Amino acid sequence: VYYFDLDNFKFANDKYGHQCGDLILTSFAKRLSAKFKQHNCFRLGGDEFIAFCNDDSPNLNELREYLTADMREFQVSVSIGIAPICAEQDPDTILHNADQNMYVDKSHKADRSKASF
Repeated sequence: VYYFDLDNFKFANDKYGHQCGDLILTSFAKRLSAKFKQHNCFRLGGDEFIAFCNDDSPNLNELREYLTADMREFQVSVSIGIAPICAEQDPDTILHNADQNMYVDKSHKADRSKASF
């Protein structure tokens, strides 16, 4: 399970307007659906999404670049968390693990920002 949270979305939505915010969400959803297939992608609410995939060794930097290509001008990026699906775990635990891993990725946002300049 992949867990996605758009970084700085509220800032962009407030600064550029709700119409721009809607375009950012739509663009992200389209790219997410193209990458993971529409039937594997879900919006949890706000600026949080999940996707299901069997990729064992994802390149998160490439994925992040692809998913946010249309948003950079608005200073929006994405934090990504991954959790394996285990038959022994209930779905809420798996989703919670992916969410926690997304927060670990989010804590490294400053490092990613420095590397992109």
